[in-house]
Amino acid sequence: MPGQFKILFCFFLVLLSACSPQPSSAQRAQSLSQSSCTAPPALVDNWKKEVRREQGAPERMSDDDLERYVAVLRSDRIKDLKNPFEDLGTMSDAQRTAAKERVLWESPNVMVVVDRFNPPPKVLVVPKTNGVWVPTDADQSLLNELAAVAAAASDAIQAAVYKKCEPASTDIHINGPQEIAVQQLHIHVYLTKAWTAAVSEGELTDQIAGNLRARLGARRR
Repeated sequence: MPGQFKILFCFFLVLLSACSPQPSSAQRAQSLSQSSCTAPPALVDNWKKEVRREQGAPERMSDDDLERYVAVLRSDRIKDLKNPFEDLGTMSDAQRTAAKERVLWESPNVMVVVDRFNPPPKVLVVPKTNGVWVPTDADQSLLNELAAVAAAASDAIQAAVYKKCEPASTDIHINGPQEIAVQQLHIHVYLTKAWTAAVSEGELTDQIAGNLRARLGARRR
């Protein structure tokens, strides 16, 4: 193949690749979650169970009563909580480092954050959308992405700690409105089984970040 033609042909292939439609982060996460070790959780249903448990009325509280209860807490408690995640979503990497925060993976809608108050391998999955305080504030598209990313985070933790699929070893949990300490919705993903660290906390966190990228693709802001 002549040199000039070969260069033009390669340029055409690069241009074709750049112009090809790319799946959104939500589509990519949903596709990967279908074959993941951890099943994507039913975030709203699980959260409602937690709210009913918090009230000591797992069967007697209707959805209407639950919504009224949460509405009262929104105005009396949640609106006054701090919201560090609101700024974190728009910070540069340098600003996050200065604030001692670490984002392991993110899309335009969702980020996976190291839990500063618990040692690795616990992470938090957080929506970047402002005003999403409880799961019912999120639309279905965002809920789907949050669930898929939470499942991928669970897989990433299992792969880092056990080097294999161990679905019974992790939990995905949203606290009820009486128990949350910050305003923005945040999903806890953590180990429930005892484990022995074979590497430092920093190395373990790096492994979890790498496992997230392998499952969800590169970070995209």
